[in-house]
Amino acid sequence: MSFPDSRASRARARKRERVRLFKDWLRSINGREQEIKWQAGPGLDLTDPLNPVFLGDSDFAPVDPELLEQTGVSLTPEGNAHQAEFTSDNRFVIATDEDFAPYRVGEFRITSGEFADEYPSVIDSGGASPATLPDLTLNGPVVYGGYGCPASAPIPSPEDIPGYLDMLDRTRRGEDHRPPAGAKRDPSAPEEACFPGEKAHEAELAGWDAVLFVQRHVSPDDPFCGSGAFVDEIVAVCTTLEAFHKLFTSDVGFTYPEPQPALGTIGERIEVTSIFEGGATCTSSGSRSAARAER
Repeated sequence: MSFPDSRASRARARKRERVRLFKDWLRSINGREQEIKWQAGPGLDLTDPLNPVFLGDSDFAPVDPELLEQTGVSLTPEGNAHQAEFTSDNRFVIATDEDFAPYRVGEFRITSGEFADEYPSVIDSGGASPATLPDLTLNGPVVYGGYGCPASAPIPSPEDIPGYLDMLDRTRRGEDHRPPAGAKRDPSAPEEACFPGEKAHEAELAGWDAVLFVQRHVSPDDPFCGSGAFVDEIVAVCTTLEAFHKLFTSDVGFTYPEPQPALGTIGERIEVTSIFEGGATCTSSGSRSAARAER
């Protein structure tokens, strides 16, 4: 069977191109077999297993109501649906959200060069937020570190990049920065994949205290760079392929393999701020089976 289209299901499809079945709750209520999904959301009547009936779904409001009520801050929900269960009297379904981090990315801006502007970004799940930095902000010139996996070409250290440390000193003094032009570009080659945390660890070993991941897009999309395998407390932000190309003033494309900057190429400067978003929320909705039994 297929579920009715919804904003939540479309968002899940954009991120992962599939919905993973994680856990179900099945309960007999007034002679009807009712099922709810732990995280996916839909509710089903499975009294006739060969002909399941779709009962309904839940969704996130455009603005997080709990955060707005408690702090006056208007933000989109974090959107990490975690657990839903029937109440003991079967009248309600209680749904909770999982709070991955107390802070989220505020603005991600390229602050130098011809493409200076704001671009989408998120904190990479498992990595640290820019809020862990003394001024709650990640800023400075970026350097291309390659694919970054343990089996990839080593990520160059800051000391190995000609002029980079001097550039940081000039930045701290408030002087303008212009990345070197005309860096040699080589065709990229497909490599074995690894977790973001493994890439972050390679960067940490090379002497970096923050990493900027780029989503491998085949079309324009929201930033999503995977998660997992973090062993270091290192700031980790994910942005889009468009932003990556504009950091290195190259044409935006969505075909692979594609030309990449040479390892150690210095790009434009970025500034990534932080926003406190509070904790997780808990919501309830009336059980459709209970409502049907009362009629």
